[in-house]
Amino acid sequence: MRQEDTIKLLERLKRLLAEDPTLAARLAAITGDGNVAGDHNVATVNKLSAGDYAIQIGQLHLTLSPDQLRSLPVSAHTASPLPATSTGLPRQLWPLKGRAAALLVVIGIAVAVVLGLVRTLLPPTFAPQPTETQVPSTTTPQPTETPTSMPALPTATPWPTETLLPPAATLRATETPTPVDYTGARPPAEADIGDTWTRPADGMVMVYVPAGEFLMGSSDADDQARDEEKPQHTVYLDAFWIDRTEVTNAQYRKCVEAGACREPGCWDNENYNAPDQPVVCVSWDDAQAYAAWAGGRLPTEAEWEKAARGTDGRIYPWGDEFDGARLNYCDRNCEYDWKDTGADDGYARTAPVGSYPAGASPYGALDMAGNVSEWVADWYDAGYYARSPARNPQRPASGDYRVLRGGAFVSGGGIVRCASRGWVVPYARFWDFGFRVVAAPVRP
Repeated sequence: MRQEDTIKLLERLKRLLAEDPTLAARLAAITGDGNVAGDHNVATVNKLSAGDYAIQIGQLHLTLSPDQLRSLPVSAHTASPLPATSTGLPRQLWPLKGRAAALLVVIGIAVAVVLGLVRTLLPPTFAPQPTETQVPSTTTPQPTETPTSMPALPTATPWPTETLLPPAATLRATETPTPVDYTGARPPAEADIGDTWTRPADGMVMVYVPAGEFLMGSSDADDQARDEEKPQHTVYLDAFWIDRTEVTNAQYRKCVEAGACREPGCWDNENYNAPDQPVVCVSWDDAQAYAAWAGGRLPTEAEWEKAARGTDGRIYPWGDEFDGARLNYCDRNCEYDWKDTGADDGYARTAPVGSYPAGASPYGALDMAGNVSEWVADWYDAGYYARSPARNPQRPASGDYRVLRGGAFVSGGGIVRCASRGWVVPYARFWDFGFRVVAAPVRP
């Protein structure tokens, strides 16, 4: 990319942000980041071997596919949509470090330059966005503007829909899958730390987390902590069982074959479809459907965090010091510019579950840091910690985004901390989103 092109695009995008106050909010529906901040004057774009583009702007790290570029919204006041380049499934847009909403606009246009679209950023022949055509014009259009003599874009929407938003017939938000008939096969009520139990539905091994208090969130002593992780507070939880690893493709296939789950979006991708790899490209509703079928549910944020860090407020599942040998994160095998070249975890993408026993939590849960980001039950609320119940907090009653925990193979060390919170629209199905299940023990 030529430097003068980058500067020109960045200046234009800053104007778009100033002219359209709704633009950042609409972008937040993709990134799950409600913050608008950062340096709009620096962008680094690198083309990856898979055809996607890695972008780094300050602390922001993202990956975009060509299809995601044409689906990014632009200002209704000043611009027309970018031309379509190809069709296919959107890829990965996990909000790794926050403050991504405004910066994502910079990214989309910058990569468009790489694709050879510099001279056609505002092509006069493209049809306007749907938001412009919904209001009839008060002026008579010129004959030369009629679309009969020029190519028209495919019907556009503000957000990618082929992967993110499934057809209404396949949405499971209001469906209740038929749970497996355990007939007495439930996790025991009495157990000790280190005990395991195997779930009959899918063969998943679960570990026991005893009742008691733990420290949730981050203190000011953690210089990587963000505001939504504070204040650190004491929470009491009843005992529960949680999957030792993330749900695998092989386990998820049983739910698909039972007719209770739809197929994930990545089973045709050899990088993510091995039987022992974590299932990815599943939405929050997909994860919830699986959990219900298996006889459990998604963990609350509090349950997930206690299972990851224990009771002492440690930063990582194994302690307070980061160790790149204990997890799958963005190390030297990673394709992105922010990779940690001083570590080698052995995998460029998702690793088979349980590959890092040295990264186990105090209760024996594996892969709580890295590999894939995990859906939890909660709606995201940045200020919830300041008013959440001290005993068995469930979740905010409503919201726009669902929470993900743990970070992924594309994440840096700050994102894989136990207290780090990610959030995104619940219908997102990206290649680094997975989940695990919890179950409450049967009381006598």
